[in-house]
Amino acid sequence: MIYLLGGAARSGKSIIAKRMLAEKTIPFLCLDHLAIGTANAFPHLQIDLDSDDASVGDKIWPLVKAVSKVIIKDRIDYLLEGAALQPKHSQELLSEFPSQTRACFLGYADADVCQKFEQVRQHGGGPDDWMMQFDESTIMKELERLKKVSEVLRLECELYQIRYFEMSRDFARSIEDVIEFLAGPNNNAVA
Repeated sequence: MIYLLGGAARSGKSIIAKRMLAEKTIPFLCLDHLAIGTANAFPHLQIDLDSDDASVGDKIWPLVKAVSKVIIKDRIDYLLEGAALQPKHSQELLSEFPSQTRACFLGYADADVCQKFEQVRQHGGGPDDWMMQFDESTIMKELERLKKVSEVLRLECELYQIRYFEMSRDFARSIEDVIEFLAGPNNNAVA
């Protein structure tokens, strides 16, 4: 089974991936690492890591799709997570391998940005936390931008009939809901 976990930055993807590894023994790959490695190893692909996540996702999707197909063929359970993953990409695998693919996206389209800022401060600060290098004003602007990204993801998930989780209401409960969706028997049900 390939698990695809996309969504806006700061929506909880890494927390969920780490919990899936610890609790379900499902290994994961952060697509940010794959994108950075691919950009550095293959400069001719012209992957601009400073561009929007959707553009980076379009560039790395052929590799992600090929790797996903190998994982599915070899009947390995693996979770791929990252902001570069897009609903249109996930739909390709869901269409081709519906019983071996589970996908969902996370966002905070309905978030109050001030509350989201407090949540970022509470759950942030890890070794790869790029946002903590910014001042408060810059973080607030970035969260406003990511809220708009979440709105787009929610619409695209509706279009492609992929599950979207709004993470702004009860973050801890939402984390549990996503894990239950990914690891449970509900098989890509859209709610």
